[in-house]
Amino acid sequence: VLYLFNFMKIKVLLVDDHHLVRKGIRLLLEDTDDIEIVGEASNGNEGLEKIKILSPDLVLIDISMPEMNGIEMVSKAKNKFPDTKLLILSMHNSEEYILQSLEAGAHGYILKDSTQEDMLRAIRAVSKGDRFFSPSVTNLIINAYTNLNRQIQHQNDKKKTSLSEREKEIIRFLIDGLN
Repeated sequence: VLYLFNFMKIKVLLVDDHHLVRKGIRLLLEDTDDIEIVGEASNGNEGLEKIKILSPDLVLIDISMPEMNGIEMVSKAKNKFPDTKLLILSMHNSEEYILQSLEAGAHGYILKDSTQEDMLRAIRAVSKGDRFFSPSVTNLIINAYTNLNRQIQHQNDKKKTSLSEREKEIIRFLIDGLN
């Protein structure tokens, strides 16, 4: 029996300034049947050039890099290459970096201490158009959203119940029987 496979691999570009990190990620991903590393870059500028040349489906991007950091790269890549999926791989588990990455246009954010299974899950999900975040990153995003929602609600409540000094003065006049 002859089987015909219409199987397309996910073409991935690695962008990280540490050669050993890129090599390690390459080794982790090489044995998968559905992922192909098409190139590597050591900074954001080089990463943008490689996207133009290699047309990857997904770019795995570190945040902390010389010349152009990952957040800047995501922002520029999102504008120049809107069909390319952008996944942050970082050691930074801070709300600031995570939210900046999302605002720049990243499709996901995974931590460098993630398991191989999480990285594979992230690459596959993001390549299909879904979003993926490491569990602790998801908690930070939810907390940031909840805090922002509370602040907005508090401001709205304050606007509804706060009277200006002039409005308070008029109410005092009315209480005193003046018109």
